[in-house]
Amino acid sequence: MTCKTGSRLITSASLLAMLAGLNPALAVPPAALDRVPDNAPVVVALRSMQAATEKVNKFSESMGIPRPEGDNPIAMAQKMLGTPGLNAGGSMAVAIVPGPDGKVIMGEDAGDKTTGVVIVPVSDYAAFVKAMGAEKSDGVTSVNIDGKPGFIKDLQGGFAAITVVPGLLDKFDGAAGKGPKHAAMLGKNGGGIADTADVLIIANVAHLQDQLKDGRTRMKDQMEQATMMLGDQAAGIGGSLALLDTVMGTFAKDATCGVLGLTLNESGITADLGTQFKEGTEPAGFFSSTGNAGGLIARIPNLPFYFAGAIDTSSPGLRQIFKNIAKAQTPQAGDGASPMSFLANIDKLGGFSGILGASPNALSGGGLFVNTSTFVATSDPAGYTALLAEQIKAANGRKEGPVTTKSTYKAGAAEVSGIKVDSWSMTMDIDQNDPTAMQAQMMSSMLFGMGEFGGMNAPVDGGVVSTYSMNTPLLTSAIEAAKTGTGLASASDIKEAASRLPADRSLELHIGVKPLMDAALGLAAMFGGGPDVTLPEKISPISIGASTTNGGMVLRVVLPMDTMKAFGDIAKQMNEGGDDDMDDPAPAQDGGKPPRF
Repeated sequence: MTCKTGSRLITSASLLAMLAGLNPALAVPPAALDRVPDNAPVVVALRSMQAATEKVNKFSESMGIPRPEGDNPIAMAQKMLGTPGLNAGGSMAVAIVPGPDGKVIMGEDAGDKTTGVVIVPVSDYAAFVKAMGAEKSDGVTSVNIDGKPGFIKDLQGGFAAITVVPGLLDKFDGAAGKGPKHAAMLGKNGGGIADTADVLIIANVAHLQDQLKDGRTRMKDQMEQATMMLGDQAAGIGGSLALLDTVMGTFAKDATCGVLGLTLNESGITADLGTQFKEGTEPAGFFSSTGNAGGLIARIPNLPFYFAGAIDTSSPGLRQIFKNIAKAQTPQAGDGASPMSFLANIDKLGGFSGILGASPNALSGGGLFVNTSTFVATSDPAGYTALLAEQIKAANGRKEGPVTTKSTYKAGAAEVSGIKVDSWSMTMDIDQNDPTAMQAQMMSSMLFGMGEFGGMNAPVDGGVVSTYSMNTPLLTSAIEAAKTGTGLASASDIKEAASRLPADRSLELHIGVKPLMDAALGLAAMFGGGPDVTLPEKISPISIGASTTNGGMVLRVVLPMDTMKAFGDIAKQMNEGGDDDMDDPAPAQDGGKPPRF
C-alpha cells in the first residue's frame, strides 16, 4: 500500500466509493473519524472495511466491471482483509495530515511523499504488526507495505496508524475524542451526511486555503486566456465568469467543509454532496429555508421526458442569489431585454418547473421542443405573461452569427380548457452566404423542426403555463396538471425517486435515461452507424434533489439499481465479440491466501 496524491486519492475514492456503500446504519459517523486529527485537510472514511469490500465485489460482478485496484480506500481495505489481528468489520480512515515539519504535501506530483496516514481497526495489535513483518510492537515500528518500507503505530483502543512517510507518526495524535471538533466543523448539513453515509469524504476548508487559492488562480488565468481568444464574443460571458470567481472566493472564505457521502443498497446508489457555511455569514443566510420543489414537479404534465426539473424560489435567500445572478448578466448593446431580466421580478415568483418531453422524431426534423412545457408560480400571472411578451418582441430583428430572428406575439390568440391563451412564433432567417450557415440550418431543424418555432402561454391561478410548440393537446394536459397538481409527481418512478430525495428540497431534477438512450441510438442509426444494443424495457430516471437549510446545502443524486444494471448490460452487449480483459478471471493469490498489504 502507498498513499498517493491527495487529489488522486479523492478522485479514485469518489468513484470507487460510489460502489462501496452499505445498508444504512445507526445515525453515527464512521468510528475511525474519532481518531483523525481535526487539522486534516482531507479525510476518506469507511464505516466497515469488510462490508464495503463485500458490497464492492458483489456490485462489480453484477455490473461486469473489474474490482477496484490501486491506491484507494476500497482497494486498501481489500488487501488488508484476512490479515491476522485486523478487525475486519471495523471502520477505516485515510487522512491527509501535516507532515513532521507542519506542512501538508499533496497533489498530482506528490507520490509517496504525500503526508497520508491510514487508520485501521485492529482486534490484536501484536498479531497485526507481526503479520506485517514487524520485529517489535511498541512505539513506531517499521513494516513492509507492498514491498516498500512503512511505519505503524498503536493508537490503543482498537486502532492503528500506518504511513510510508518517515517521521510522520512520531507526533501523530490518533487518540480518541476528536469527534466533537469534527462535528463542529461539519455542522448540521455535513454532520447529517456523516451520520448515515457508508463512505465519507471530507474536505476541511480551513486547512485547504492554499489549495483553494491556487485553484482559484489557475481558473482565473484560464478564464482570461479564454476571454482573449473569444474576443468580442466574450463580452456576454464576462459577468458569468466574474460571478463564478466570486462564488469560489466566497466558498473559501465562508465555508467550513465540503462533504461527499455515499451508500448502496437494494434500491441503488445514493450520493450526498454537501457544504456548511459559518454561522452569521451571508451564504449561511442564503441557505436558511426549506423548499417544496416536489410540489412544482406535480404541476407539469406526466409524459416521457428527457429532462424534468423544478426550483422553489419562495425563500428570501434563494431570491437574493437569483438577484445577484441577474445583476451579473449585463446585456450587450442593442439586445433589448436581457434573457435574465425576468429575475428582476423574482420577488413575485415562487418557483419554476419544466419538462423537456421526449419526441420520437426530435432529432430528425421533428423539433426537440415539441413536447416541452413549463410552469411558473407567480402572484402576478398577468404581469409575468406581459414580461414573456416583451421578451419575444425584443428578439425580433436580433442577429447572432448567420441567424436573424423574426418574432411575433399575439395576445388572446385562442381558447384552451376555457382559458384565453397567447401565442408566439419565431423564425430563423439564415444568411446562406455565411460559412457557418449549414451548421446553423442543421441545428435549427434539430431544435425547432422544419417549420417556425412557436408556443403558447396560458395564465392560471397561481402561475403561468407555457409550451414551446403549437401543441394544443400538450397545453391542455399542462393546464390540467397546473390546476390540479396531479402531473409528473404522480408517475410511479418519480414517486420512488421522491421517496429517496431530501423531503424539504428546493431543487429537483430528473434525467430520463431510457428516452435519451433511445434518442441517441436513433440518431446513430440515422447516420448509418451505432452499436447493436437492445435496451431493457424499463430504465428508471436518474434523480437529483437539493435542500438549502441550516446554513448550507445538501445535493443528493439517486442512481436506481435497475439503471445501474442497465448500464452494465449495455456495456456487456457492446463488448461482446471483442477482446475484453474484464472477462478474464482474477489471478489467483499464492496459496489461496489474501495479499499482504
